[in-house]
Amino acid sequence: MLNWGSYLLLSCIFSGFLFGSSMAQTGRPQQPQSETLQGSINQNPEIFTVRSFAIEVAKDESLRRRELALDSLLYRASNAGDTLAVLTIKLQKAKFYLELDNQSRALTIASQVHRSMESDAQLHFHSGILLRKIYFQLGAYQKSMDIHSGLDWTAVPDYWEARVPNNFLSTIYSKIGDSDRAIRIIRQSIDTMRINQFPYWELSFTNNLGVVYQGINELDSAWLYFTRAQKILTANFDSESNMDYDFVSGLILGNMAQVLALKGEHLRAIPLFKLDIQNSLKEPQTIEKHVNAIRSQLDLANSYTATGQFESAGKLIRNIKHELKTLNLSQALLDYWRIKWKLCEKKGDLQMALRAANRYNEIKDSMDLANNVQTLQNFQIAHESGQKESYIQEQDALLSELRDQAEQDVFIRNASLGIALLLLTLIILVAYAFRNKSSHSVSLAAQTKKIEEQSKVISKSLEEKDLLLREIHHRVKNNLQIISSLFFLQSKKIKDEKAKNIIREGQSRVHVMSLIHQKLYQAEHLNEIEFQGYLSDLAKQILQTNQTAKFEIGLTIEADEITETVELAVPIGMMVNELMTNSIKHAFEGRKVGQIRISLKRLGSMMTLEYEDDGRGVDSLESLNKEDSLGMKLIRLLTDQLDGAMEFSGTEGFKITIEFEQDK
Repeated sequence: MLNWGSYLLLSCIFSGFLFGSSMAQTGRPQQPQSETLQGSINQNPEIFTVRSFAIEVAKDESLRRRELALDSLLYRASNAGDTLAVLTIKLQKAKFYLELDNQSRALTIASQVHRSMESDAQLHFHSGILLRKIYFQLGAYQKSMDIHSGLDWTAVPDYWEARVPNNFLSTIYSKIGDSDRAIRIIRQSIDTMRINQFPYWELSFTNNLGVVYQGINELDSAWLYFTRAQKILTANFDSESNMDYDFVSGLILGNMAQVLALKGEHLRAIPLFKLDIQNSLKEPQTIEKHVNAIRSQLDLANSYTATGQFESAGKLIRNIKHELKTLNLSQALLDYWRIKWKLCEKKGDLQMALRAANRYNEIKDSMDLANNVQTLQNFQIAHESGQKESYIQEQDALLSELRDQAEQDVFIRNASLGIALLLLTLIILVAYAFRNKSSHSVSLAAQTKKIEEQSKVISKSLEEKDLLLREIHHRVKNNLQIISSLFFLQSKKIKDEKAKNIIREGQSRVHVMSLIHQKLYQAEHLNEIEFQGYLSDLAKQILQTNQTAKFEIGLTIEADEITETVELAVPIGMMVNELMTNSIKHAFEGRKVGQIRISLKRLGSMMTLEYEDDGRGVDSLESLNKEDSLGMKLIRLLTDQLDGAMEFSGTEGFKITIEFEQDK
């Protein structure tokens, strides 16, 4: 019988080490992870798939062997009863399916491992890392951040990201267009890696910061960080290092060349593109190197065209066209026809230029349609997985209750049997004395049976209503999450920052109501919400959505043991959302730390909500009373709805007190 160690060893042989490379405890890093260092090959995100027949067949055979090996290991682990080994191999299968771009299957399996009570701390952590990646690929960024916030970094103290856990958030912020927050987080990561003397990660994050600046067209800043990355590389590594030195150097040079080309300095860019191509073509060859060489050749052809070197440009794109026949690089193919279009136009071959332009537009329309379809599919997968996960959790809880009830029933049955035997003995002893009352006993037994049957019917009806109410709250919560996601998708299409902020504020208000319904279907009593937990979760959610990396906010929640209905939870939650959002945006400018306190107290039938921050306060309480913003309008409207009164103070920080009467 194989033990746990044997299964893990075999699993590592077929699928690579489960726990990845951790940072070395010295300044020299272990083998770099190519997914971390960004270069020209992934500034235009797409999946590069080898289409050459011979390579594809070999790849398929290799994948099939891996799948068979994992299935064999899973079968043997199951027969051995080694639960931890089973979960470990399942996690490997999830990674395997993600490699095949089957996010749906990968998500299902990884979720099973993540929520299993049998998973140890490391398995729980690494399944969380994988779930975070899958949700990110699906575009479910909020879900990805939720998984990230629940990771236990103490389970893997040597994991490289444990020193800069917030760096993952920079990827999401960059993806959704919030470059300011992405830049702040990456700078913090650079400082951390420099202080801890991890030069590869300092190099990687420095290069990535240049990519972010290039993406927002701040080319001077991009050039600065690319050159810094090159200096870190040459100062700490050489061709003998445990990394592909030439390829990494070429990636950075290619990024620098792209900046020069965007600035119109094509003559300076051309030699850097050539060095990048030369380094990418060195042995050993990989798909990543091959693709980078093609993209850099396209950039070089574009620079040749811009400088009038038409013969060199034409020869280069003819070679590229031959390479593109063996690869499915949609973005590279689009760039090929764009460059050919411009080249023919400059050479005066207008007929060929028109053909190239038409081909360019056909491919672009096809890509846009495919991207839209993929976005909708990803959104559906992420949403359905969330519903499935919630349903499974509910079923697990229901199953646990049924098991407890079954154990109680066994105990009651045994106890009842003993009591029945005792009663039977007593009945035999006194049967003669009560023989004249037998008819009365029969009647009493019939009434008792009828009462028990009615009690069972009532209990079953109450249970069904309870489940129905929970399902209603659950579905309302899911529908609100869909609305929030639609807000998010719409915001990505909006360029105007003011309009985008309005959409985000609406999304935050929807989150408030969604959290209320989540609390309701999780609560023991479906019509009441426990306010200490509700306000704490709400405040943390608001901080996660709105807080920038330039300052830290301390949070204090003081709530009496108050349980109230949704009619009170909605207005209080909405007011707290508006007040916290306003503080985060305006109260702490120019500071590194801030404090927010929220208090909800009850005295008799009177309730008092106090909110205060230690920010810069307000210039005039009179102007605040007259303020006509949507946030203040909403707070006044909700206060009137509660028949309450509010009072402001703003000499030192800002404080608002709202009092209202609540009948119990």
